Amino acid sequence: MAAGLLAVPAGFAGANASLTVQLVPGAVSAGEPALAVATFRNIGHDTLPNVVVDLHFPSGLTVPATPAGCTRAAGSLVNVVCSLGDVPGGKTRHAYVTANVAKSLGSTKSIHVTFALRVGPGLPAPILTGASAQVLESTDAANRGNCKAVPSALVAVYENQITALPSPPKASPSLDLPCTPLAVGVAPAPTGRGFKTQEANVGLPDLVHPAIVKLTFANETLPDEKWEDDIPPGRQPSFDNPNPLWRIDPKTGKLYVVPKCLSGGKFPAGWRSCVLEVHATDVNGGPSSDLDQGWIKLLVQGAGFGDPRYVG
Repeated sequence: MAAGLLAVPAGFAGANASLTVQLVPGAVSAGEPALAVATFRNIGHDTLPNVVVDLHFPSGLTVPATPAGCTRAAGSLVNVVCSLGDVPGGKTRHAYVTANVAKSLGSTKSIHVTFALRVGPGLPAPILTGASAQVLESTDAANRGNCKAVPSALVAVYENQITALPSPPKASPSLDLPCTPLAVGVAPAPTGRGFKTQEANVGLPDLVHPAIVKLTFANETLPDEKWEDDIPPGRQPSFDNPNPLWRIDPKTGKLYVVPKCLSGGKFPAGWRSCVLEVHATDVNGGPSSDLDQGWIKLLVQGAGFGDPRYVG
């Protein structure tokens, strides 16, 4: 099971406005916080007055504190009302509410947050919509996801392959998020393509600075088609073949070679991920020193609530 950060937005468009909602990460670990995001757009020309969004969280989620501009329904830990005020034509407003996922929820559960929108004159009826996310077992080692104001390191392990965010990044201030939604995962590789690695997943929003993602590979799986036994013992692989890894487009499934980062840790044109470093760990000089075990460090810049995936 892949841990993605992308919760496909659910939405509704009326004559004058649209409401889109997301629950991020799209896969969240039980016992961890998640973030509900409501995006209201006034697609008309006139100001819509007194825009209010009602959020209802299901059993198993609790809202520990209400953000500015929001109030908790009397006696409720799951109903939150957020006022977006008057929204001029062509403008967008957001409501963000963090909720804690109960440890008791398991991986077969799907959490669903519902939103109701109320406005003054201008809309014929309330807008109703919702968003869902998968809950991962708190003991699930292969997938981890949460949304914390102070991010913590995340590590996912499956069949001796590891996807890690060793230095947790922070969401860009331009997003105005109360926490940084992050997810990592390791899943079985796509079938029928001859990959020797598992699939590595990392979910990131737009970030203040690009994240360091470390992918660790077991013996005989460090990916590069030219790293063979004829490399002298004790030598590290080079970038003579700078394509040790493929990126899977999450929408189309197409494969793209992940390039080497430019000097100074910069992205090649058109890329938001690149290979910073490749390191083989089986360099003891013995018969197993074939440089097919080790790790790859990537530099990754999030894109919205994207879901980069990598195989080799």
